[in-house]
Amino acid sequence: MAPPLHPDEYTLAWICALPRELAAAKAILDETYPALPVKEADTNTYTLGRIGPHPIVIVCLPTGMTGIVPAAVAVTQMRAAFPRLTLGLMVGVGGGAPRAGNDIRLGDVVVGSGGFIKYDRGKTTQGGEFQHGASVVPPPPKLLSVTSQLQAQPERHRDEWTRLIRQVASQNRLFERPREHDDMLFQTNYDHPAGLDTCDHCDPGRRVPREPRGDNQPRVHYGRIGSADQVMRHGSTRDTVSRQCGVICFEMEAAGVLEDKLSCLSIRGICDYSDSHKNKQWQDYAAMTAAAYAKQVLDLLPSSSPSDACFLVPFEPVRQLIGRQDVLADMHNRVEANRPVLLYGLGGVGKTQVAVHFCKEYRKQHPSAHVLWVDASSPAHFDHSYRQIATALGIPRHEEPGFDALLETHRRLTDAGPWRWLMVVDNLDNREEMASRMAFIPRVTRSKGSLVVTTRAMQVCQDLVEWDPARDDATHVLPLNPQESINLLTMYLKPNQRKARKDVDRLLESLDYLPLAITQAIAWIKINGSTVTKYLERRGSDSAGTPKLLHEEYKDVHRYDHIPHSIFHTWELSFRQIWAQEQPAAHILARIAMFNTQHGVPMWLLESSDTNALETTKALGSLHSWSLIDYGPNDTLTMHRMVRDAVRRFLHQRKELDGYEESGLGLLAQHFPAPDTDDWQRCETLVPLVQEMLAMLDLRREDKRIWTDRATLLHSLAAYEGHRGRYKEAQSHVKDAWRVREARLGPEHLDSIDSEELLALVRMNRGRYRKALETQRRVLTRRMAVQGHQAPATVGSQKQLGDVELKLGRFNQAVGTYYNACRQSELALGDQHRHTLELRHVLAEALECQKNFVVAENFYRRALAGKQATLGQSHHSTVKTRIALDVLVASRSSDPNAALGLYQDLWQLSADTFGDTHPNTIGLLSNQAAWHKAQGALTEAETLQGQAYHLFMNVLGENHPSTLMCLSNLAVLKQEQRKAVEAESLHLELLVRRTDVLGPEHPHTLASMHHFAEMKLEQDEYTDAHEILEQVVLSQKRVLGPDHPTTLRSVSSLTQSLEGQHRYAECEQVYRDLIERKRRVLGSSHLDTLVEINNLAELLREQNRLAEAEALHREALKSCPADRTRSVTTLLITANLARVLMLQQKRGESRALYHCTLADIRQLPGDTDPRTSFLIRRMEVELGEVSPISHLAALVPRPLAAIWTPVYGGWSWLMGR
Repeated sequence: MAPPLHPDEYTLAWICALPRELAAAKAILDETYPALPVKEADTNTYTLGRIGPHPIVIVCLPTGMTGIVPAAVAVTQMRAAFPRLTLGLMVGVGGGAPRAGNDIRLGDVVVGSGGFIKYDRGKTTQGGEFQHGASVVPPPPKLLSVTSQLQAQPERHRDEWTRLIRQVASQNRLFERPREHDDMLFQTNYDHPAGLDTCDHCDPGRRVPREPRGDNQPRVHYGRIGSADQVMRHGSTRDTVSRQCGVICFEMEAAGVLEDKLSCLSIRGICDYSDSHKNKQWQDYAAMTAAAYAKQVLDLLPSSSPSDACFLVPFEPVRQLIGRQDVLADMHNRVEANRPVLLYGLGGVGKTQVAVHFCKEYRKQHPSAHVLWVDASSPAHFDHSYRQIATALGIPRHEEPGFDALLETHRRLTDAGPWRWLMVVDNLDNREEMASRMAFIPRVTRSKGSLVVTTRAMQVCQDLVEWDPARDDATHVLPLNPQESINLLTMYLKPNQRKARKDVDRLLESLDYLPLAITQAIAWIKINGSTVTKYLERRGSDSAGTPKLLHEEYKDVHRYDHIPHSIFHTWELSFRQIWAQEQPAAHILARIAMFNTQHGVPMWLLESSDTNALETTKALGSLHSWSLIDYGPNDTLTMHRMVRDAVRRFLHQRKELDGYEESGLGLLAQHFPAPDTDDWQRCETLVPLVQEMLAMLDLRREDKRIWTDRATLLHSLAAYEGHRGRYKEAQSHVKDAWRVREARLGPEHLDSIDSEELLALVRMNRGRYRKALETQRRVLTRRMAVQGHQAPATVGSQKQLGDVELKLGRFNQAVGTYYNACRQSELALGDQHRHTLELRHVLAEALECQKNFVVAENFYRRALAGKQATLGQSHHSTVKTRIALDVLVASRSSDPNAALGLYQDLWQLSADTFGDTHPNTIGLLSNQAAWHKAQGALTEAETLQGQAYHLFMNVLGENHPSTLMCLSNLAVLKQEQRKAVEAESLHLELLVRRTDVLGPEHPHTLASMHHFAEMKLEQDEYTDAHEILEQVVLSQKRVLGPDHPTTLRSVSSLTQSLEGQHRYAECEQVYRDLIERKRRVLGSSHLDTLVEINNLAELLREQNRLAEAEALHREALKSCPADRTRSVTTLLITANLARVLMLQQKRGESRALYHCTLADIRQLPGDTDPRTSFLIRRMEVELGEVSPISHLAALVPRPLAAIWTPVYGGWSWLMGR
């Protein structure tokens, strides 16, 4: 709390006689305050502080000057320095007077509830006996009533008292309790031996026996205290005075204080027994026990305000103010610095209650200060509040009709002299309406005053006369945090009303943790005897999508009657003011409310042709001042969900909601990047906003006012989803866009064609090759009809048709399509146009797939020459083609050293062009690793792949797809080197990372699961592998579809796990279903289809079903491509047929097939496929007629896993238009 700044604010005195008593008093202060100036003649030194709500002034008598006279002098000066002192506490040590029925021990406390008596005043009677004549002075009733409370419940208060004593003693050993052995009471007539400081040599036989106390804790005694100007230190005299005057404790200062008319309560810690055995061993501890009891008295003593101090706060504080301690502390600091306080925040966040609690705390600190309250919600309420203040302050003529309450109240507070005051100006929201009243808010720097202003609009601070932007900061009152919100709900609802914790969390989150919204929900639940769960079920939504129950009004004694109590109605006041006074801000607020503000709305999204940058900046500043928006990271804006709902409801009432929704949709369509973009970061930012907007407008999908922007947005979103590998979602969006465009614009419109072509692209990437081919052919036909054969878009469509044909393995058709596209581009654009040159590059890649390496090399060279001439040697497109050409040359080189040198030159070229850390350059390391792997140099391959992995990790991040693909390649290399433990560990790490980054059902994640299952197959752990593969296949069917090539490959691996478990019947059924699917998807002559037929035949051979196996092998051979000498797969199938024939004793045909196959193998140019050497060895064994079946089986792994290429990483996303 801020310290009192004027002596008049101190009304409680604490008098000590000894320095050790002062030390004990300081130790139990809640807070110590700075000293105030005193008159030069004042010889006292004052300690100022606080206990509970009470400011305390402590004085200690000068060292060595104890007794009545020094006490009287000290108190006289004290009262002159602090003229409003009305109560006093005499706190220190005293001597006890134990007697029968009054078991006083050292360290106990005696409270002078029976008053004081000056026992040395009186007269001597005729018989020589001294008769005491002093009257008893009672303690002040106010303090006596507190001691009565403590006396009535001794056990309850004793624990707190002794805890405080132990706490202080633990911090300062000076106040530790002496040993119980040192507490010795001697017989009354036994005097202490002269010259001895302690009682160690006193006669133990003269000690008074007493029952030991079990808990070793002090006790409190209530009675009369005797005071005189001399020390009581004689046992017989002690007993006599005690008997005659009824005192149980002796001290020396109280009489002097009483002479100054300061009403006091004496509290004494017993440090001796008022006899000749007196010493100082127990003084420190006794001083502390007395001080601790005095603190209990003051903690219970009600805080009282002077009769002339106003307290005009119109509301009671809530039961407990939750979560605002930091705000209150900040307010105290600013008031202490004599600066105005401005609380700003959203309506319903609890600013008024914070101010109410601050007033309560301020009154405790400053009981003599005026606490004033002004309702600034309108000029009329402001004026009424000032008239109330004038009346309360008793300003002259305040009751007269012409009295100017604003002016006179302002004057009175500005010239208040030493009197403190606090004024709260609440709800100062409307700057325009309240402009004429701002000058009457009093200054705090010219008075003893403090000012607190609450507002929804932070910009109000600019109108405060004393606000200094360089020194002052407004205090933002935020919503509660989740735990504080739970505490608020818990405080008012019974356990059975809030037992469903998930529903409690859901409710509070939906209410944005706003106190007013939470108390509204609490009110409904309590009034209706309901629960949180039922509230959520029944709150409903209106036509604007806002919860109905939040519109209802409930009486709230903590809020003004003339201001709405519903949170939505509260905010509508702000909205109306903004719409009336700040049209640009109103327009932007409405725009923001159209989006999913929880994810942040980028500021650039609000830009359009009708907005001005400076105007937008000012409008956003105003909305932030109103606490309706916040600034998020990366130049984004956020808005509480309930504020957004309230704005939408307000717009719905004004019949403007539909228009703003259409405007928001148009902004998204305008700013969402086009499908051919590279700005994926912008896409990432907008996707949550787009998805919510589309869902929100789903019921209006047929509304002609939105269909154009909606279709544009769906098309662009589909392109983005495809880029991210979410092909299923992409297909759903683009289908919707295509249908809308085709229905509204017609199938020949270019927008319709674009969407249909994007649909074909999505289908291709989903593995729906035949459907994609059908769609793309239709697109190409329409483009030719609409745009002509030579239009760039038509050429692009031809290229995409070639891409689909390539996926279907129709290499000849793909090459023809690419060739036609290239020729059309030459005719339309010229043979040196960059599009033409790029098509030559693509055609060369297709020829490579066709293994037509010579022609491919020729097209690469033509593309390269054209790019060098038109784009330059160092253009990235030129370098890309040169690298592709040289990689082809290196891969076909018969000189390993020359090939290796070429790879190294290519790396240097890429490094010079793109940089040595560019992904293209790093990718060449991976290509070089692949070349080493093909040469059988697995160690070198692993080294290079590791380098590529670490470079990708540093450049792109550890979870970038290229980084993870390198890690996958490393795992495969480990696998091929039979480093099973390392390979399995890497596959598992990759699986975990892809799951975390991409999600458990991303195609790349499922690929990693597949690789991990392969490791299990290699280790003959067929059951574990089967469980993993079943999960992979199930997920791939859901994500990619049951006919996707990747799904079919996983099903193929599933057959290995079934065969390994000898589940032949199931395995055969899976094979037959797989073959039918591949025939339908890929065609009967596709190599993957032929492989599955071969593998099924081998499964039947192992079951000795040789005739069936022979028929399937012949069926596969019949469907093989004509150029079978070019296909290792075809040769393997032929060799397997030969073996089945041999097993059936058809040796003639078998041997002929073996010889034919061996001849074909030897014609393969520069082949390094390990399967060919395996075939040669196997057939040489069989032709030499060394053919035990077990030996042959050992040579041939089943099924032909090598035919299936296990390394795949998802399909490339070709963006299109």
